[in-house]
Amino acid sequence: MVERGTGRRGGGGSLLIGLALLVAVVIGAIYLFNQDGREDAKADATGKAADKIGDAARDVGDAAKSAANRIQ
Repeated sequence: MVERGTGRRGGGGSLLIGLALLVAVVIGAIYLFNQDGREDAKADATGKAADKIGDAARDVGDAAKSAANRIQ
């Protein structure tokens, strides 16, 4: 008769669950880092648009001053 050890032998299910959790955490971290990058890009685009609007308003103001000076 062959006697085998009395220790626990698992089927590897807990290893697969642990691996799945690790993969989920990595995917979540990548998603969050990408979201942060998107927010930065949106903020940069908004800032550039605001700068362009400010420049256009300044040009309109200069044109109005020039027109007012010509009328006087």
